Amino acid sequence: AAKEGAPREAATAALLGHAQAVGTLLGAMARTPHGGPSSLANAALHAAADLVAAGGAGGAAGWMLVRALLSLPTEWLSAKPRLTRLYALLKGALASPPPEVTPKRREAVEAELHARAHALHALRAFLERMPESAALPLLKPVTSTFVPPSLALLAACREHAPRLMSEPFRAAYMLFRARLYEVLLALPSSALTAKVLNVVMPLVVADIVEPANTHGAICTALASMLAPADAVLAPATAPDAPVASLLCEPLRGATCAEAEGSCEWLVELRGGSHATSEGACLDAAVGLFGAVFRLQTSDVRQQLLGHLGNAAARVTKESKPSTGGGFFGGGGSDAAKDEAPSGLVNICAALLGSLQRLATKPSRSALRPELTPAFAAVLAPCLAEPDVSVRRGAAQAVGLLGQLLGAAYADAFSTAAAKLLTDTKAKEEARAGHALALGLLLSSSAPAAAAD
Repeated sequence: AAKEGAPREAATAALLGHAQAVGTLLGAMARTPHGGPSSLANAALHAAADLVAAGGAGGAAGWMLVRALLSLPTEWLSAKPRLTRLYALLKGALASPPPEVTPKRREAVEAELHARAHALHALRAFLERMPESAALPLLKPVTSTFVPPSLALLAACREHAPRLMSEPFRAAYMLFRARLYEVLLALPSSALTAKVLNVVMPLVVADIVEPANTHGAICTALASMLAPADAVLAPATAPDAPVASLLCEPLRGATCAEAEGSCEWLVELRGGSHATSEGACLDAAVGLFGAVFRLQTSDVRQQLLGHLGNAAARVTKESKPSTGGGFFGGGGSDAAKDEAPSGLVNICAALLGSLQRLATKPSRSALRPELTPAFAAVLAPCLAEPDVSVRRGAAQAVGLLGQLLGAAYADAFSTAAAKLLTDTKAKEEARAGHALALGLLLSSSAPAAAAD
């Protein structure tokens, strides 16, 4: 069986490699001065349909081509024959009822999870890249026809998870969840009904606060949320790194941000935690948590903050004490810096992402001062965390709360922070975190102060 498996794996890798190469060329067509022949894109669409129909590795390759085609100009995509073909592909993969989920059918369910994950990935790209005039008529069938079968499969897998889990099944299950979260995040907020959230949110919260859910994965979302202005507190490269490594060379790794934005598989090929199913699931969970938090009432927000606060307290209790460090540095010894990242990264990312969404797009349900203690329960451990990225994220959250809750919160936090900063027995990390938070709080309230 092992001898038979090796050629099959090689053939699968070759198929996916060819699909990635063709997809990258399709992505480049939109950025060449004169584009490319429409016949080539049409041929790729027909090939994608054939590959998807074949299933298995062929399905994965086919959906990769679909994602590449969605990077082409909207004029080509919006043509009715192509739009109809794309919709038919998505409908064939996502509208059918899910298979029965039982331990005896584990391999069939695992294959279904993979197939739907690839289709959901393409659906997310479709929702994000299609012009509103083309996507708007399709939103209702997407929410009423495509999403419910995937929610049913998610609920069934969650119910039978203890008897189904194996490493291959777990990877498929995590990837499927990641892609479903991403689709829900790309849909209008009206699609996040109570029926949907009752299925999804228990898993989303558990992914963020329970390390075992994602094999201790750490999200990459926090890094993209941090303000670049205070990045000097945590340089990306070591002080003694060669000067060449500090230069801006976007093509040094054979890719650049624009290429990766068009061809997501280039990011996947680069590897790292963001390319694993656990990392993808966790990043998507953080994003969906923030979107849901923005929409909820104070009572529900209190519950969500309670989950984050309890998890933060648990992480702090289980973590080892810091051995000290510079006032603004990362804290800890060199050995401590080599340890796994803090579990507070995920919690801080969920809180900061939620507040950023509220600040960017205010909710009908305004943030209320009664939530201040719940916010403090999450922020206090994060502001004292040796990991400087967590402190930066928590400090930014304090600044945003100053904007959202007003002068009463700013005054209360400033008083508490001033007391801590003068306490010589306080942890250096806590003093550094509160000092940065005070600075961001003052800068966030500066326009209001000037107006007064």
